[in-house]
Amino acid sequence: MQCPDTILGRKVHPAAKLFPFFEKNVEELVTSCKANGYMTSKPIIVMPNDAGEWAGAIIDGCHRGVACERLGIEPTFMVEIGDPWEISRAANSAQRGGLMTRVDWIMAAYRDWRTHPNTSFGYTGSATRGRLTAELIAKRWGMFGVKRRHLLEASTIEKKYPEVFDLLVNREVTFGAAVSWIEGHDPALPATPSNLRRNNTRAKMRFHILDKHKAALREKQLQSEKKQLLDRLVEAEARMNAVAAAAVGVSEKRIWVPRPHHGKTRNMTAIAMASDWHVEETVDPRSVAGVNAYTMEIAQRRVERFFDAIIWNIEHQRASARLAIDDLLLWIGGDIITGYIHKELMEANQASPLEAIRWVSALIASGVEHLADHIRLRVICDYGNHGRTGEKKMIATGAANSFEYHMYCQLAKDLAGVADFFVTPSAHHRVEVYGYKIHTHHGDDVKGGNGIGGLAPPLLRRVAGWDAQSNNVADYHLIGHFHRAIDFGNVIVNGSMIGYGPYAQYIGAPDEPPCQQMFYIDEKRGKTMLTPLWVGEVAA
Repeated sequence: MQCPDTILGRKVHPAAKLFPFFEKNVEELVTSCKANGYMTSKPIIVMPNDAGEWAGAIIDGCHRGVACERLGIEPTFMVEIGDPWEISRAANSAQRGGLMTRVDWIMAAYRDWRTHPNTSFGYTGSATRGRLTAELIAKRWGMFGVKRRHLLEASTIEKKYPEVFDLLVNREVTFGAAVSWIEGHDPALPATPSNLRRNNTRAKMRFHILDKHKAALREKQLQSEKKQLLDRLVEAEARMNAVAAAAVGVSEKRIWVPRPHHGKTRNMTAIAMASDWHVEETVDPRSVAGVNAYTMEIAQRRVERFFDAIIWNIEHQRASARLAIDDLLLWIGGDIITGYIHKELMEANQASPLEAIRWVSALIASGVEHLADHIRLRVICDYGNHGRTGEKKMIATGAANSFEYHMYCQLAKDLAGVADFFVTPSAHHRVEVYGYKIHTHHGDDVKGGNGIGGLAPPLLRRVAGWDAQSNNVADYHLIGHFHRAIDFGNVIVNGSMIGYGPYAQYIGAPDEPPCQQMFYIDEKRGKTMLTPLWVGEVAA
């Protein structure tokens, strides 16, 4: 159903039509108003009376307006002065964040691109105006995972495949399935949701088969090169032995020869640790002597570097053709947001907890989809102490009062076909990889760490307690919370995304660059190749 052009005798501004309009929402509002009356705390936002053609036009609240029109109720109106496009985008992102899918955000940004006056960007009369404006529009919607290529792909779909575009508008297919369809499909098949989904699955299988074929050819080439090198090595050793035998008084010395590779591959699982992002917290460089700066824009760049670094590291290890890395275990360990656990954070943070959760949820979803394109993925989720709803920490109801836990549940639902999520209300989780037992926990149960022995004494005592309580000794423990990338052998402590801040400066903590930990579990040897993934900016 399309949003009407007029509601309650008022025009509907094009900015109000950026977001989808659903008859189901109207019916739910009608039922609610009949039962409870109209909520005056949610007025319909309109343009001021001196706005010319759009004087008094509705900017936000179309569903409420239609419901009131059907019931004959006079709603409450509120005039907002400013750019109607920005007002509509801000209002809808605040009200619909948890209900919007990836397709909805992309299509809303696309409508913004097509309907927003290009003159406001200063690109009039240029052949490249559309592309330049697409890049600027993508920046406006970047916090919801929208990129410039999404807008250009949506434009191609609307022009060449209008029937597929209609499926996107009606939320019947994913954006990835639509893109796979325009990249290649059977012309004899009609563009139905089931055909698009099957075509998307086949496209992924074709890329997988092609990658396996390339890997097989590369392995064959490497085997040939290895044989040639070994033959040359044997010839060189024979010549050296002949020279040594002819020399008088020269003692024989054993020449080290590399052990030949027998063609067997080692199975490994990659493990990446993601915790302590604090995405909405700000770090003013003036407060830390210019050592660090942090905003939501910087946080987005660091999160993108983190996901890219995981893929780069895995592909780098795969390039040897001796390691089989088919699985990735991603641990999301809490403190993804900072929240309002201290009063000063209410004015220092760049966004409220709910706004931060919606914003970072889109980033995580985009990153998980990016990883899933390269490797089979499992995700374990632990909530932290910063994501709680109140100032005091809750023990028995920690998950129920955690914004992060509810974000994990929504991500598990939205990405059910992309990755396997392991989310429970427990503050501790245990999984097995090749028989090695791994225990995960945010780390806020560990108290102390500022004494002469540092973090080791209280942490290792607590680890012993965890193993004794569960009667199930873990081989490895993953924790965050302390913003320190430390390896204690069987305990791996994660770094942070935010990096050095005023609190770290206050307690005398070292200036550690922003990083997250990554390592591998070898099928026969256990933990190996632990490395920090540097996500901070590199000075020129």
